[in-house]
Amino acid sequence: MPNPHSLKGACTVAELIKKLAGLPQDLPVVLEGYEGGYNHCLSFETLELALNVYAEDYYGNHEQPELLSEKQKTQEYALQNALVIRGGRNNA
Repeated sequence: MPNPHSLKGACTVAELIKKLAGLPQDLPVVLEGYEGGYNHCLSFETLELALNVYAEDYYGNHEQPELLSEKQKTQEYALQNALVIRGGRNNA
C-alpha cells in the first residue's frame, strides 16, 4: 500500500533516466517559467522536504523544513529527500 505521506506520483530518478535515454543527447532541457515562457535548467540538488505543507494552489505542495513559518513548525509533516531541478533565466 502506498505511503499517503510520500511524494506519491513523483517521477523517480530511474523513471527519468528511462525517459531521457531515448532522446537525442544534445537536446536542451528547459523548465516552465513562473507565469509563462520557459527557462534554462540551471542546477540539480537533493533536498529534504516537508510533505504536503501548502494547500494554496499558488504554492508548490512541499517545503524545506527550515523555510516553514513559525505556525507551520508547530505541525508535524512527513519528511522525504527529493531531487530538485531548478531553472532560471539565462541572460547570456
